[in-house]
Amino acid sequence: MVKTKSRFLKEKNFALSLTLQEKAEGRRLYLKFGLLNGISVACLLESILILYAIRNGLSAPAVAVLASFVHLSMPFMVAGKTMVSRIGLAQTWALGWFFRYVSASLMVIAPQAGKAVSQQAVTTLIMAGAFGFALFRSIGSIAATPLAGEITDPAERGIFLSGFTMRINITHLLTMLLIAFILKYSDALWIYQLILISGCIAGFYASTVLAGIPESSAPRISAQRPLSYSLSGIWKFEKTRRLLFAWCAGFVAFTLIVPFMIISVKNGYGVSDFTVLVFSAFLLIGGILSATINGFIADRAGPRSLLILYVIGLFIVTSYWAFSPADFLMVPALLSFFTAGFCKTGIIICLSHAFLNVVEDSHRVGSILIMRILSGVAAGISGAFLGGGILYILGIFGLEGLPLYRTYFQIMLLVLFFLLAVIRRLKPQRDWSVKKVLGLLFPPWEM
Repeated sequence: MVKTKSRFLKEKNFALSLTLQEKAEGRRLYLKFGLLNGISVACLLESILILYAIRNGLSAPAVAVLASFVHLSMPFMVAGKTMVSRIGLAQTWALGWFFRYVSASLMVIAPQAGKAVSQQAVTTLIMAGAFGFALFRSIGSIAATPLAGEITDPAERGIFLSGFTMRINITHLLTMLLIAFILKYSDALWIYQLILISGCIAGFYASTVLAGIPESSAPRISAQRPLSYSLSGIWKFEKTRRLLFAWCAGFVAFTLIVPFMIISVKNGYGVSDFTVLVFSAFLLIGGILSATINGFIADRAGPRSLLILYVIGLFIVTSYWAFSPADFLMVPALLSFFTAGFCKTGIIICLSHAFLNVVEDSHRVGSILIMRILSGVAAGISGAFLGGGILYILGIFGLEGLPLYRTYFQIMLLVLFFLLAVIRRLKPQRDWSVKKVLGLLFPPWEM
């Protein structure tokens, strides 16, 4: 048994393997973290952050870049690898989450800086806070998938990952509904600041929960291997090489679609903040249903066919926005957000599931680092430079409002065709065919 001590957290033991009781305790704490993380995510990510940035005067291309920080910051996972080798998975994740919310505090004080200095100061603080928020997430999140592998057995991983995601989405949804109710009656800037502060408090508490999750010594040993070893290990085998490409394609797919749907309804149709949050709630409801269905069928159907279906679903959503009507139609828009949330959550779950099935536990820390860095760089560059760049260029040509976003999504249809072709090359791992997975839906009681 090995002991390490973090200055921030208590001394921790690392046994050669975990007992059944330790695994059960680890799953309990992991799921508790999911509940808390759902609250903080609702207060600080995607919809609220985009609305907060727009309310503070950031341009559409700047907002697109801001939405891509979560992916562009992925190379900083290398720092997380070094921390894992010294203090383990749980403490690395906990420290990353603590400083993540320290960074978020910069965004809270940004409006006051604008009053004292200038709009440029507001933009700088929000962008810096959002980047730090994403950076420390990347440092800590290297631990997420390997730690889930530590506390689960192969036969239960699909349902555990789905249950974890479902808990995050449920608390996210409930928190989002509460926020929407509040903003319906008052959307003053100080209300947004209070929402951000609430997310920080929940995040600080979540970091203390993470610190207590038990783990074996295997992840620390894995993290001590050089990156070149992990990269060569991934590239050497066709199944892991194709998984890497599929991981990149999956993250790029929803990065280029989901945030831009939110920007589109806000800037294209000019709907209220309350309406945007209603759409965000439907994103979450779709995610909850996706996690539930994955819990039923993921361990039997396998991740590959499900991934293909989820990208096809994103293609359908993109088609709606590519040819969206001039008049705002609430029901089709809600259905598109629901479907997008269903597909985004499904892609994330299936990629993690495929990773745990393909990569052995002794190689997971280094391998997940490579997967997340490269997929993050791909998604971040795609969102910030491809997505934001297309909006900027279309604006130069005089497009604005709804025609601007229609043209953007028409271009994305071509991109999704390419991404789907990449995902289809993922090696099957006892997966059902796409046709058989679809057969589960008819009749529904077979599910």
